[in-house]
Amino acid sequence: MFAIAALSATRTPVSPPGTRIFDPGLQPERTELAWRRTALSLSVGSLLALKLLPEALDSALGVLPGVVGFILASSL
Repeated sequence: MFAIAALSATRTPVSPPGTRIFDPGLQPERTELAWRRTALSLSVGSLLALKLLPEALDSALGVLPGVVGFILASSL
């Protein structure tokens, strides 16, 4: 246990100082793609809610989660 901690404390960095490890220009694109996936998942869940909940709940209130989900997905 102590040997592993000692080894990790004495490791040298993989890249030389002053060089960049990653391209900061890709982070906004990854974030946008993650939000698109989130909106798509929310839309699909809303479609399922609109299709299944009114039958399961036997009332018009079953439509409410689907409508709210679509509003949230469109705001993303």
